[in-house]
Amino acid sequence: MRRWLLVLLSVLLLASGLVVAIIVIRDPGGSLEGAEAWAASDCTDDVPIVVSSDARDLSDFYGAVTLAGVLGTDCVILAGPRDGDMPADQRERLDAAAAGGYVIGGPAAIPAAKIAGREMTRLSGSTRWTAAEFYGNQERAVEDATAGVSGETETGTTAGTGADEEASRSPEPTVDKGETLIAVSAGSWHSCGLRGDGSVVCWGDGESGQLSVPPGVYLAISAGAEHACGLRGDGSVVCWGDTLHGQLSVPSGVYTAVSAGAEHACGLRGDGSVACWGYNSFGQASAPSEVFLAISAGDGHSCGLRGDGSVVCWGDNSFGQLSVPPGEFSAVSAGVGHSCGLRGDGSVVCW
Repeated sequence: MRRWLLVLLSVLLLASGLVVAIIVIRDPGGSLEGAEAWAASDCTDDVPIVVSSDARDLSDFYGAVTLAGVLGTDCVILAGPRDGDMPADQRERLDAAAAGGYVIGGPAAIPAAKIAGREMTRLSGSTRWTAAEFYGNQERAVEDATAGVSGETETGTTAGTGADEEASRSPEPTVDKGETLIAVSAGSWHSCGLRGDGSVVCWGDGESGQLSVPPGVYLAISAGAEHACGLRGDGSVVCWGDTLHGQLSVPSGVYTAVSAGAEHACGLRGDGSVACWGYNSFGQASAPSEVFLAISAGDGHSCGLRGDGSVVCWGDNSFGQLSVPPGEFSAVSAGVGHSCGLRGDGSVVCW
């Protein structure tokens, strides 16, 4: 017996006017129905957003709609179900669209073969909703600047990977007094801040290169002792600064969070696994093979928050850093010789 689920998406103001999208999902693994309104527009020279039309990827479709609303485009291209080809009419729309664009969903949902020949920014994992809105606002800001609307003369960059990113940065980054930052992280002798346009600026001691931020658009940053790390929108992590103990040798993979410790760092992958790299004198970079919701890298130890609210720490135990009090936590932060956890009721416990 087929179970039908009717989902009414929010009314979005697009370039073509108000659109109400009604999605009907059949049995799990089936394809989205009722999304034809998103798959019939003229994409000529428009920004394309490619998304799977498999029912299992409904959350990706929401991400695509979010990004479309921010960008003011109705060029949402349905890539077909996971085990099928991209429909011919959708391929024609993609071929007619502007260069670049976005892919919402991981390689399993949309294999690279479906977008072969095009360089597109892929948004996937738990950050895709935030990233979709962030990149949309970024692209619109660039368009406004080009049109002279915002009064800005500097053009932004779209997140990608490696050498295809085009950006420049002052050799001596500084933070203007009164400048607005959306996130900040304090290391041992330097600090880093995340600007609203996704750029990162670091200040303080730069002897080891920790102020020389690689160009790109970031979603999160973390400052360590003499190095720092940033999470890009495509899920990649890049670190800069001291590399004496391999702090910059980030393992490959797609991450959702990163934490820089004293001389090591840890990253949380989309499947909940943790990868750590750098100095491992006490085992602080030897993460347990478990599933975590959050991680924090300290000095000689690291900690992770499990899905059941418990916290486990690994590495140096000289001062009892691994003796985590029982109970449920909602956040954890590892320091030099101690750690602290936030309880659900707002209380704090340190050990």
